Amino acid sequence: MKRRPIKPSPAARPKGIEGFFADLGPGLITGCADDDPSGISTYSMAGALFGYSFLWSALLSFPLMVTLQTMCGRLGLVTGRGLAGVVKHFKFEHRGKRRIHKKPSNSEIVACKPWLEAELAFIQPEIIVCLGATAAQAVIGKNHRLLEERGNFFPHAIAKSVMATVHPSSILRAIDSGRRRQAYRSFVDDLKGVRRELSRTQIGRTKSHAADR
Repeated sequence: MKRRPIKPSPAARPKGIEGFFADLGPGLITGCADDDPSGISTYSMAGALFGYSFLWSALLSFPLMVTLQTMCGRLGLVTGRGLAGVVKHFKFEHRGKRRIHKKPSNSEIVACKPWLEAELAFIQPEIIVCLGATAAQAVIGKNHRLLEERGNFFPHAIAKSVMATVHPSSILRAIDSGRRRQAYRSFVDDLKGVRRELSRTQIGRTKSHAADR
């Protein structure tokens, strides 16, 4: 059943302190629900190590927390979905009860490419590994043929090299267990090739530094 967005009525909205907590409440509950065991253990360790010495930071973090939780609450009221459902939207098509990812259009790939290039320029990776045909064609080029050229390394403007292999989800979609095992072994072989290429580039860089000395 599809959830319908709720349009909050300005007249029905409480004012003053009641309005403040009416806005904060849904988002605060969402934030508390994110306290998984790993988060709780992190908070406990920080408290054990530093005690109250960082309590002063609450003066800075509390207004930010209130703003963020208010935004979460309003997003939920307006969209009818949680924060994760809003920011992690993806294109899909229905196949029975399943939602299958839909391939992005060329215009969408071009629109996202500046963000990808900015992240790569910031990270400066040694090797880029593209998972799937969409990623390979976006990074290597539109003429790249994944099944024919998987596992091969190509030069890249930012990284030392780039390689493409299949997306792991394609292994799970294999029609029988035999083909699934074969696809998995081929995928592992591609990753082993990445390790060998990374070791080779690191050895080359070490020799270059030694020669400079």
